This record gives sequence, C-alpha cells and structure tokens, in this order.
Amino acid sequence: GKTTLWWAAIEQARKRGFQVLSTRGAAAESVMAYAGLADLLSAVGSDEFTRLPDPQRIAVDQVLLQDNAIGGFTDQRAVSAAVRSVVDSLAKQAPVLVAIDDAPWLDPSTAHVLGFVARRLTGPVGCLATVRTGPDETRLTIPLQLPAPGQMHRIRLGPLSVGALNAV
Repeated sequence: GKTTLWWAAIEQARKRGFQVLSTRGAAAESVMAYAGLADLLSAVGSDEFTRLPDPQRIAVDQVLLQDNAIGGFTDQRAVSAAVRSVVDSLAKQAPVLVAIDDAPWLDPSTAHVLGFVARRLTGPVGCLATVRTGPDETRLTIPLQLPAPGQMHRIRLGPLSVGALNAV
C-alpha cells in the first residue's frame, strides 16, 4: 500500500509542475555506495551538472559512473555540495519533490548526502519518504532531518483494502 500511495503522490506532484527526483531503497542495494543517489539523479539533465565547479562535477560523474569520470576516491563533501547545488538550481525553475520509497534501505552514502541536502533546503523543495513499520510498531529511522522539526509531517497509514488500493 505505501508504495502505491508513494507512486500516486509522485504522479500528483508531476501534474502540478514539480520536478521529481526519486529513488527506492532496497536491502540488496544497501551495501552499494551511492546506488540510491544515482537513481535520484537520473532524472536530472546533464546541463545541470556541467554548471558545477570541477570538484563537484567530477564527484557526480563518479557517482553516475560516467565514461569521463576520473578514477579514485569519491569525495562525499563534493557530492553533497553538488547535489545541493543541483536541487537549488532546479528549484529556481520549478518546485522540486525529492521522493524516497523505503528510506531506511538507502545505502549509507546516499543517506548521508540526502541528509546534508535536507538540512540545507531552500526554496520550493519538498521531501516525501516512506518507511514500513512492523506489527509491533517498530520502525526503522528515516535518514533525513529537516532544518526545523515542525517542517516534518508524519502520517501513519494502516493497511489499505483492495478497493482503496484500486481507488488510488
């Protein structure tokens, strides 16, 4: 049910003119550095990256496994600064939605970058993250912290009926 609602929210955002950057966490990919971030950045046009300073552009090229990427260590600070610059640039053109399904399964590198960006959001940028809770109400943590606690709204959603899922 949560992923169906997540998809519906993304579709509504697109219809309302949002630029959507999305990724879905997966247990199998949670050990692959920047796997989620590569998915998230796949919707961004290459012209956004060419405007970045060289260290940031090189770091993004490494994350995206571009042919022109220079080998070696991927600087997480450069990646974080690059993603923040790209999100800020996109937000000047249209509202942005950063949508993450199964947030606790993001790889740590992606989680750190998105945490960095989320704490520094400016302009018309929203985050939508889903997390599955267990029957004992345990929940894995969401790796995003917004600048002000009041900016995060949590919605607890129980199981949906087949009819409700069909309506969505």
